[in-house]
Amino acid sequence: MKFLLSGFFSNNMFVLATLLIGTMLLLSHQFFIAACLLLGGGICIYVLLLQRIKQEQQGLLRILALSPQGQMNSGINKLLTEHNIVMLLPVLTTIYQSNKQFKRGYNEISNQNLEIGYSAKELANNADETAKQADVQHLNCLTTATATAQINVSLTDISRRIEDINHAVIDAKDNCQHSFKTLVDSKQQVSQVSDVIINTQQSLQQLKEKLDTVILMSSVISEMAAQTNLLSINATIEAAKAGEYGRGFSVVAGEMKMLAQRSQTSAQTITNKTKEVTENMHAVESYMQDAIGHIDQSGVRVESACEHLNNIVKKTESMAVDIDGVAVATEQQMYALKDITQAVEQLTILSAQNSHMSIQQANVANHLHDITRIT
Repeated sequence: MKFLLSGFFSNNMFVLATLLIGTMLLLSHQFFIAACLLLGGGICIYVLLLQRIKQEQQGLLRILALSPQGQMNSGINKLLTEHNIVMLLPVLTTIYQSNKQFKRGYNEISNQNLEIGYSAKELANNADETAKQADVQHLNCLTTATATAQINVSLTDISRRIEDINHAVIDAKDNCQHSFKTLVDSKQQVSQVSDVIINTQQSLQQLKEKLDTVILMSSVISEMAAQTNLLSINATIEAAKAGEYGRGFSVVAGEMKMLAQRSQTSAQTITNKTKEVTENMHAVESYMQDAIGHIDQSGVRVESACEHLNNIVKKTESMAVDIDGVAVATEQQMYALKDITQAVEQLTILSAQNSHMSIQQANVANHLHDITRIT
């Protein structure tokens, strides 16, 4: 047996290298590949030992077959009769029994060899199936890598669009704030115009009161002119009665009459003009009242517009915060997707290596099966 092992290990350095690599992989925790290599190496050792034993058996059989059975028997009888080698008979009996045991062991080894061949075939089939699954896994990894790359491109485009939307929202917020400031200024101007109109109304009311005073005064002047006219008429009558002595007084009475008439005319003119001014003031006051109504409505609308713009500004600011949050989340997803891409690339490389190792394992198993068929 020592001779068999020394001859086996001196001629099969590949098997030793396989066992050594399997042990190293087992120590590095790559259990699947290590188990495959160690199992294949063990099967190779067993099969090669069987070949070695069979070679020795065939050599012994050739030695025994060099002489015919009759010659061997005659030779043995000759030795027994001529040379009286009685001690040779037990030795030959022992050789015969050993030969029977050797044949029995050879048959058992042949059966075991068939079982090893069947196991090697099963191992080859399993290795082929593993190689197919590894190929499918490799294709799935490639598909996943492609999909991950497409998702990465989509996320990059989404990130760019979110950035554009963020800029647009910031511009809209600035425009809303500017419009809000403009509306506030307009509201203040409308309020100022309303105050001016109210002050103008108050001035018109005061002017109306003064016009009423003027009308009253013109009425007084008109009454005084009527009384003066009446006095001038009486004076004229008295002057006519006085004759020559009342001529001068008659002239004065005529002048008083003319003055009374002019005063009456002026008072009437003042009254008419005052009434026209009053009517115009009433019209202006009506217009101003309408203007105040429109200004109040404009103020209400400006106030409502200010509230709406203020709400828009607040919503825009909230939207900007949400968009910033989405941008941050998208950036984090891009980083996570980058890590996933790297992991998928590594998994693709490992799946390709596993597929290659499975193919090699299948080749080794098929080779072992062929060897067992030969032996």
